Amino acid sequence: MAVSPSNTISLAIDALRESLSQSATWLTVCDDVHGTPEAPLTQADVKDRVYRHALPEPADGKEYTLTEQAAYRPFGIVACEAPAGFRLNRATSDQFVASGRMGLILVRSIPSGLTDADADLEWENAIGGICDDLCDNSLTAGSLFVRRVEIADGPGRAPIETEQGQGEEQGVRLSIIWGVEA
Repeated sequence: MAVSPSNTISLAIDALRESLSQSATWLTVCDDVHGTPEAPLTQADVKDRVYRHALPEPADGKEYTLTEQAAYRPFGIVACEAPAGFRLNRATSDQFVASGRMGLILVRSIPSGLTDADADLEWENAIGGICDDLCDNSLTAGSLFVRRVEIADGPGRAPIETEQGQGEEQGVRLSIIWGVEA
């Protein structure tokens, strides 16, 4: 039996996944790796690259192989973030409004053929574009109402000791403040 989002928390997480799938910049980041001119990625394809809380379990149930990790990238992971990951505030005597803070982790493989400086600049440009898109699309149907986007960590490369086991990757952790304060 498939489980679908049905309450304020799960619907908010799904709305952030939808918001990211509407980002032209995120579509380009994903399409550059997994799309082709004959079969470009769709909004649904890129939404499927944004996971709830974690990547799917590794094939062996223990540790990802380099091939598995590379196949997931680029990817996003969305989850409520502490403190204040989720709030219900009384708006009227009979109504509450939801708000909170979500973490959004974005990771991509470092493109080949670029110098380190160019790869870093390209990633910073992509992150800036994604942040702009999240804000610009926040009033679009199905999207999360984004009040503020903050960089919590990065953008940058995986630490050298991590890269040895994961392949070369770049990532960023964004903090998304959403909803309406009553």
